[in-house]
Amino acid sequence: MDKNEFNKAYNLGNLDKDLFKKIDAEKVAISEIVGKPKRNLIEIFKRFFSNPFYAISFVIFVTLLILAIIVTFNSPYDAESAIVSNLPTNDVIYNLPPSWSPMLSQSRVVPQDLQTQISLIQSAFPELDLQYVITTATANQTTATWNAYVLIQGMVMRREAALVAAYPGAIAGIGNAAAYQIKEASLLTSYFGTDLAGIDVWTRTGVSITNSLGLAFLVSTITMVIGSGIGIYLGFHVGTWIDTLLLRIIEIFTLLPVLVFFVILTAAFGTSFWALVVSLIFVGWADPVRTARLYTIILKDREFVVAAQSIGASKTRRIIYHILPAILGKLINVYVLSIPGIIFLVSSLAFLGFFNDPNAANLGNVLRRAATPTQFEANLWALLLPAGALLLITLSLQFVAVGFHDALDPRLGKAK
Repeated sequence: MDKNEFNKAYNLGNLDKDLFKKIDAEKVAISEIVGKPKRNLIEIFKRFFSNPFYAISFVIFVTLLILAIIVTFNSPYDAESAIVSNLPTNDVIYNLPPSWSPMLSQSRVVPQDLQTQISLIQSAFPELDLQYVITTATANQTTATWNAYVLIQGMVMRREAALVAAYPGAIAGIGNAAAYQIKEASLLTSYFGTDLAGIDVWTRTGVSITNSLGLAFLVSTITMVIGSGIGIYLGFHVGTWIDTLLLRIIEIFTLLPVLVFFVILTAAFGTSFWALVVSLIFVGWADPVRTARLYTIILKDREFVVAAQSIGASKTRRIIYHILPAILGKLINVYVLSIPGIIFLVSSLAFLGFFNDPNAANLGNVLRRAATPTQFEANLWALLLPAGALLLITLSLQFVAVGFHDALDPRLGKAK
């Protein structure tokens, strides 16, 4: 039967082979799952930012990250030492109020040596307004309030007075010695005050966020690359001896609570940066393995994967063009959610006292030092700023993880 007889018998009209175009089934399968690369990337961002919760969370997280990086590389203060050193008395730099509210909110005891310093400053630099107000005065104790930053400026100016007098050429073009000293000392500012050790809260929090996120991103990336690779391999070799062996190893790793296992590893390897990286990789590699293995098992026998295999697609091609795009949303979800988990693990070490340096710049140490009644009463920002940053990081990353999971799910794109 030729085409004319076929058309006449079934009344299909005048069909001609030229009306049909041969297409590559492999390309169709790929386009249905991942789409054209450029268009697919645009669609991912459209789906992500179409939800206001995801968009706002992403903006909050990126803003925190940018601010932390700017503070880390541009702050004039060190995150692990006091803002000023070598003062006649260092008590004045502890628990400083924010620079935008420089007056002490509570009266403080004024030791005899500090009273002497205040008298010397008032006589040497009358142009400085200390706003020194005595609230109580007895034979044994004097309490007062004052402008904390002006007092420090006066102490710095007195400390530098001898140097300026000895090297008058250093102030050429600025004016007299007093003007030079006032100019230099007035640069001292602390946006959110200092903590019990005289460390700038703004700088310490920013550097701690940078350090914590840097460690978390590094560990999450390494564990995701290793874990997803192993998981996809096991998914294609389910039931083999290597699959059974690794599953038993994963079960052993997950028997102990994560924190207990992490504490054991840090006790063995230490708390240096690379020791923490190794310990966290040991703790976190199992989750991406299980996720990648599970969804590879689900997808490897689906029609589009079998069709690709039937037309000669290699295993590597099936993984890259079919399996990986389909499970990418699940993997990104695990990746993003692991970041706050890592930060909490490292913070827990600080609360448990595993860090030798109490001034080490990480969020756990900052919160541990700030979570005291004395610090809470003296400068509330020393606790609110790092705690608020940790809360925002955790909540924003939760929404970002769900958002990327939904945006990267090929089924959502196909349904739309």
